[in-house]
Amino acid sequence: MVPARFHDWREWRRMRAMELDRQGWPQREIAAALGASPGSVSEWLHAARQEGPAALRSRPPTGRRPS
Repeated sequence: MVPARFHDWREWRRMRAMELDRQGWPQREIAAALGASPGSVSEWLHAARQEGPAALRSRPPTGRRPS
């Protein structure tokens, strides 16, 4: 179950990946546990290391709205 403080399950999954990384889990095991690709986990963790946890927050969609 996703805690209420997260906007959606994707944001929770990215934050959980960061937590597991801090606990010493290998990226491949994080990916398997969270149902994500190892490449995605790598990108999330890189962003978190560069910009902090705020980089993992959900953002509103960009671009033109459909008409």
